[in-house]
Amino acid sequence: MEWQESGGMHSEPLKSDCMYVGDITDIQGASVAISNCDGLVSGHIGLHLCVVFLHEANLFDKNCNR
Repeated sequence: MEWQESGGMHSEPLKSDCMYVGDITDIQGASVAISNCDGLVSGHIGLHLCVVFLHEANLFDKNCNR
């Protein structure tokens, strides 16, 4: 994983034993990135123009109609 902060670019290896990154079966263009590496579920589910962010026990949606 790489990110940029004011001090420059940083990177660290992803922990592959506590996260999933991939697709959703039968939903074209959907993506998922979910982690429980810190003991809490966090991540996002992307469905076309709708993105649902998961953080701890809360759901934050952006561009989604409920």
